[in-house]
Amino acid sequence: MKAGNLQYEVAKMQYDLKSFEEAAISFRRTADFFSNLPDRSDYCLFMAAECFCEIKEYKVASDIF
Repeated sequence: MKAGNLQYEVAKMQYDLKSFEEAAISFRRTADFFSNLPDRSDYCLFMAAECFCEIKEYKVASDIF
């Protein structure tokens, strides 16, 4: 759980810095950490998809959605 929280903080920082590709990867990792918590996992996958949309990787984003 602690690792998931730390990974989430990293993902948020990358997102705030507009490093969307790195943020997408971090959000996907965070979703894996929170696989036993569907609400948090789904939110992280949503954020990963949003990041992929920012870098115009629509196919990857649609696969996540």
